Amino acid sequence: MIETLEHIKPEEISKVLSNLANLLKKTGTFIVTVPSINLHLEKKHYQHFTTESLRKNLEKHFTVDKIIGRAKIGPKRKIFRFLQKLGVILYPFRNKIPFIRKYYSYLKKFYYQKLLIGNPDECMGLIAVCKKKKFISS
Repeated sequence: MIETLEHIKPEEISKVLSNLANLLKKTGTFIVTVPSINLHLEKKHYQHFTTESLRKNLEKHFTVDKIIGRAKIGPKRKIFRFLQKLGVILYPFRNKIPFIRKYYSYLKKFYYQKLLIGNPDECMGLIAVCKKKKFISS
């Protein structure tokens, strides 16, 4: 479920997650992404999440394996954004100047190695990996 929970009224999230849990196979994996509180709350969003608030919502219906951060913020991101803007200027010359292809390759590698995944407290989004909760009948 990609970037959806923030669009649901907080009082309705539990019902939505319950329905999703019922649809999930016993051995299924549920992956959800949400924006972090590190981002400005947009008008179309009811809320953004902390690791704790996301876990609290999910644990009622799933076993949370892990929550990781997506898209680090900070000085490295600012450098990347600058280099990305420079790349837009260089793009028309990518087939004429061999260096430019290497430049794009470097930018992609930099993003995946330095910015894609990180500490949830230092990222723009959160990714939760969950399993269907196993209930023990008495």
